[in-house]
Amino acid sequence: MPQRSGHGKTGGGAFQAHKADAFMRNSFFASTAATAVLASGLMGQPALGNQPTGTFNALGTQSPSGPACASSNPYPGPAGTFPFLLTDGTVMVHDQGGTAQNWWRLTPDNTGSYSCGTWTKLASIPNSFGYGPRYYASAVLADGRLAIAGGEYNLGGPRSEIAKGAIYLPTTNQWLPIRPPAGWTSIGDAQSAVLPNGQWMISNSQTQQQALFNENNLTFTPTGYGFKICTNGETGWTLLPDGSLFSVDDNISCGTSPSAERWVNGTWFVASSKGNAPQQLFDSASELGPQILMYDGTVLVIGATGLISIYTPPPVQTPPSFQTGS
Repeated sequence: MPQRSGHGKTGGGAFQAHKADAFMRNSFFASTAATAVLASGLMGQPALGNQPTGTFNALGTQSPSGPACASSNPYPGPAGTFPFLLTDGTVMVHDQGGTAQNWWRLTPDNTGSYSCGTWTKLASIPNSFGYGPRYYASAVLADGRLAIAGGEYNLGGPRSEIAKGAIYLPTTNQWLPIRPPAGWTSIGDAQSAVLPNGQWMISNSQTQQQALFNENNLTFTPTGYGFKICTNGETGWTLLPDGSLFSVDDNISCGTSPSAERWVNGTWFVASSKGNAPQQLFDSASELGPQILMYDGTVLVIGATGLISIYTPPPVQTPPSFQTGS
């Protein structure tokens, strides 16, 4: 079990290495990763004792709060979809079949049950956009709109790392196009984050570039000066409590040592006083596992190599400190 590190320190914390237990590998990786998060979150807390249990309900068959649904209304699209919880409580689902331009909405019933909710077809991304992405950056904005950008694949075709985007307006059931940042010829399978001020930040997965989205005029402003690794490809971003971004960089494709950085007010800085991540987290295919902000402000980084690291950021300050964690 991973141990919590640097808790309660007033200086920079520690980027500690851990080895995953054998049960965290292969087919049990995803479920035990969740177990590791729960265990780490409860370490040092009082025993829970006998707690009441919850229940699972099959989608479209049983209401959590009452009798069976009046009618079954299963998801009408194919498998392989991406759900987004909108600000009004409905769920918007991206249909990844065919050209990946179709979208659906799940509205809960009058008791709040999604199991007994209703599916409706939403507006598709217009053919004139030439855009239907798979594996892309996305964000639900504070005003309820859904913004998407990039895509490793487009319109069901071969890998293209597309440099297009679109934004959905729930109030009018309408899509508008988003132009890529000036000079960008790719966005691709990009990471992104919504900052504390509500602004959406995206990367170019094929370069060192990042940009901030202006939701009023649907344009981008460059950011991220001083990024030290060769590309953003496959790196992970975690929004820290002080509003900075923590990135574990893909060193495999760049042929460098494992590294980690923090984005603070537009500039990237070395994240750890040790300089590099303490162990190899990316596998030979440049893949990384989940990167999770824990309740105590540390970041649990689960590598695709079966190794785990825990990063402790510097103390929270306003504005964010340029001090390194470790």
